[in-house]
Amino acid sequence: MSLSRLLNTAWMLSCRRAHTAFFRATRQARLTQTSLLRQILNSNRDCRFGRRYDFASIQDVDQFCSSVPLADYSEFEPDIEDICAGKSGILTSEAVRLLEPTSGTTSGRRLIPYTTSLQQQFQRGINVWIADLFSHRPAVRQGRAYWSVTPAIENEKTSGGLAIGFAEDTEYLHPIAQKVARRLLAITADQMLKVDQKQVFYETLRRLIHVRDLSLISVWSPTFLTSMAYRLEVDSERIHHTLRKSDYSRDLLEIVRSNRPLPDKLRAIWPQLAVISCWADGSAAYHIPQLQALFPNIEIQPKGLISTEAFVSIPLVNCKGSALAIESHFFEFQPVDGAESSVRLAHELIEGHQYKVIVTTGGGLYRYQTQDVVTIVGHINETPLIQFCGRGDQTIDLVGEKLADFFVEDAVRNALTELRLRNARVLLVPDAEKPGYRLFVSCSQLMVPASEIRDAVETRLSDNPYYKHAVQVGQLSPLSITIVEHPRELVQAYEDQLASSGVRRGDIKPTILVPRQYADRVLKRLLPLGTKN
Repeated sequence: MSLSRLLNTAWMLSCRRAHTAFFRATRQARLTQTSLLRQILNSNRDCRFGRRYDFASIQDVDQFCSSVPLADYSEFEPDIEDICAGKSGILTSEAVRLLEPTSGTTSGRRLIPYTTSLQQQFQRGINVWIADLFSHRPAVRQGRAYWSVTPAIENEKTSGGLAIGFAEDTEYLHPIAQKVARRLLAITADQMLKVDQKQVFYETLRRLIHVRDLSLISVWSPTFLTSMAYRLEVDSERIHHTLRKSDYSRDLLEIVRSNRPLPDKLRAIWPQLAVISCWADGSAAYHIPQLQALFPNIEIQPKGLISTEAFVSIPLVNCKGSALAIESHFFEFQPVDGAESSVRLAHELIEGHQYKVIVTTGGGLYRYQTQDVVTIVGHINETPLIQFCGRGDQTIDLVGEKLADFFVEDAVRNALTELRLRNARVLLVPDAEKPGYRLFVSCSQLMVPASEIRDAVETRLSDNPYYKHAVQVGQLSPLSITIVEHPRELVQAYEDQLASSGVRRGDIKPTILVPRQYADRVLKRLLPLGTKN
């Protein structure tokens, strides 16, 4: 038995108890969630936030919901600033270990307090995923894994002396799992520490190309992996030079130098690759066909809904959607078109309906509106299976039309499905000068006239009555369309803007609706490359 298989098997076995406990909890979602909320409130009744809302007197879920208001990051920011200044007992009675940075949709960096309890809540979800994937897909246990590496943040601290950011991604894991994972990772965080963001794809590929026993790739965005894979063609000479200077096997050099199609090269380089884990819902869904074309016959497992703030759902093999992580946090769900009074609990969700996710965590976020919109696609016993749709807080409003991210996702997806354009790449970019919107489309085999695509998307967007009215009265120009020849141009035009503003490429979330702060630069980049209609 190889060392990788031995370590992966040991890791799987260490996670089985969590896996068994989770499936037991799915049969009693209401009780599990109620007990978890009670535990969070009791643990934090004496902190400043707990005294502010009198946690000690809250007896049940209804009283909690009536006593504590829904909130977004701005409501927690003053308390988090006090934590950064070194004050204790603010949002939790438990000590804050560090502040983990994340980017906001419309604002700059946010800092999320991490306690031991919050870390344990993440670990529960990760353990269930590892046990489920490794047991159902034993080929994954045969080799090493690449997890999208977040570069470590060196020596950054708050004014009060708290560290900002985990030293590396494995710190989310249990200490024993950390040791195992570090032995199994194909690339570690310290190897990427000094890498320029413009060289991330090449440097990642340069290191991975020598990992012949790679069996699992876990990234966030599928475009990160496709962009990295294409460096094998774009940077072929640099790769050749690196291989010639190194004492690596002759067959690897021959593979890279051959005239084989790129998918064949990738398969020959990583013959043991069994599973790719990545985002596959919302806007990311449009990039999955391209990923499948590069890695045919490799299973792609959609990730669950996971953010810096919360571990919301767990991907399970042979399961539609992902299972709500009911043992991790206390969850509430607000119907997309509903008022605060219509908030539902996990066991009350209706299949086929869309909801905004609200979490209460062990890190001190209470009734926190994540703005993630999900659709209920089924159930495991009492526990809902969810699918990410988009962001509820990413809304473009040029003249009052209020086009939301998740609405645009549905509109474009339905229009392209109707036209049978399964491999199209699209961006919808607001143009404040017109004002109006321009749809950029790229497809390897575009058999439909551009005008037909434009009309189909315009019809779907007009399901928003404010958008329809704005176009009808001339406040907005009718939708315009530009056909771009190369699909990668659409991805890079958006991702380059985010990377230049400081967002790490591995963390960039795919989108169709381009936020206003990036729109002008994306338009300037893409308009000269396309055919306008």
